[in-house]
Amino acid sequence: MRIQLGDASRANQLRDYFHRLGATGTVNPDATLDVAFPEGDDADVEEFLASWAAVNRVAATVVTEPAPAQAAPSSATTFEVVPRSPGDAWTPPMRLGDLLVSKGFITNEQLGEALVESRQTQELLGLVLLRKRWIFEDELARTLAQQWSIPYLNLRSVGVDIGAMRLLPAEVGMRTVSVPVRFVDGGIQVAFADPSDQGALEEVRSHLRTISVAVAELTDITMLWQQALRAAGAA
Repeated sequence: MRIQLGDASRANQLRDYFHRLGATGTVNPDATLDVAFPEGDDADVEEFLASWAAVNRVAATVVTEPAPAQAAPSSATTFEVVPRSPGDAWTPPMRLGDLLVSKGFITNEQLGEALVESRQTQELLGLVLLRKRWIFEDELARTLAQQWSIPYLNLRSVGVDIGAMRLLPAEVGMRTVSVPVRFVDGGIQVAFADPSDQGALEEVRSHLRTISVAVAELTDITMLWQQALRAAGAA
């Protein structure tokens, strides 16, 4: 698969990201990137790309047909996200499972079992680990924050701006396990239980155009929405 980035200078960083996922990646002279997983690996390149693009806020295009220099691709799928400011740093993330093992939260055997179940059920790895009670929510949230170099928020301590929270329908917040926390830099900081969930990011962005992504614990996010729904029902 060939990928073209809106910011060509990020091609090497995206290549390193795919290398960490076990794929091969080559940056071409025109700054496009060719990516492939080993034969027999059913990993979805577009899913990983969409997740990386959303978290790092870089426009990415999957080029389905190689295009001549200076010409637009004849057919492509585009992931559009809000760009970062020029001064923002970027660090290629390690895989979540590798980080959790390196921290001693889970064993390699537990990781292997959870990865198999995650692929079979199409459930996010973090949710599988939580369901099996192999990690605590704060361990997962803090590790996700480290993985993606985004803030971890303890919502029980920092609270939320009710005005910001009301901009997202409660049913959307519950479904995506996310909650607007406060207004920042002309946008809204939104805490997600799992910022790698591309579907959740896209759904929230359809309601809040400019967001800054953070991580919080699943139970805290759910509790806030339950409290909001109870208050609305009592009004």
